[in-house]
Amino acid sequence: MPEPRHPLDHLVDRSVIGDAPDAVLRSVAGASCAVLLARKDRVDNLAGALGIGARVGTVSALDTLTAWCVAPGRWWVVADRARTVEPAAALAGRLGTAGHVSDQSQARVLIRISGPRCRDILAKGCTLDLDRFAPGTCAQTQIAHISTAMAATDDGFDLLVPSGFAVSFWDWLTASAAEFRAAVAVR
Repeated sequence: MPEPRHPLDHLVDRSVIGDAPDAVLRSVAGASCAVLLARKDRVDNLAGALGIGARVGTVSALDTLTAWCVAPGRWWVVADRARTVEPAAALAGRLGTAGHVSDQSQARVLIRISGPRCRDILAKGCTLDLDRFAPGTCAQTQIAHISTAMAATDDGFDLLVPSGFAVSFWDWLTASAAEFRAAVAVR
């Protein structure tokens, strides 16, 4: 069976002539993710067993992965393309009866936006106060009416969007970035 196509395979790199860009939009094609759910009344047990934070809105390092706590007892576990481990496989044997993990790599696309104007671009479609997001914080929200998990990084945001809406989200993102000097980087 052929390898499934990434929804944003059609994108091409587009650089900005001159000074550094105001923002860089990147489709991270090799990323993988899983949703991690704690069983009722086992949130603290699960978080403790994995060494991750259970407070909603926090991002934790988990071996070579990151865990975004987006709701009570619910995390997105993400591996960007530079990592070789699949999140669900890495966690499955460590959960015991405290929770469940499900691979979502084909159902979600990781998009990274960075640069000094990335907050201005995202603010056009997001009702959250993005200035309150420091690196290591996250949320589950709507951006451009599309369910999006987001985590603040040192220089921008990582966004997980449903694969079926990836092209629509990307079109909205590039249109929102049009007034700025935005570069597109693929993979």
